[in-house]
Amino acid sequence: MRCTVAGEHGRTGVTSLVAPVFTDGESLPLVVTLVMPARGTTEEALVGLSAELLHSTRAMAEELGYAPHNDDAQCAPWRAR
Repeated sequence: MRCTVAGEHGRTGVTSLVAPVFTDGESLPLVVTLVMPARGTTEEALVGLSAELLHSTRAMAEELGYAPHNDDAQCAPWRAR
């Protein structure tokens, strides 16, 4: 699983975090998106929110029957580049 940041961090507008929720089938039933004002949203806040978002979407996926793969262990919250 991966968390993606969209928007213009540190500028006017919005910033969003997006993470998929997988199932045991081939479909992708939903995507969870957090949208927040870009102005005043810090990198520290984005890192914390992305970790919480990934934790939540992994729990949702497990409830839907998804069995994590080995590559899921490599996924981490968003980090500033």
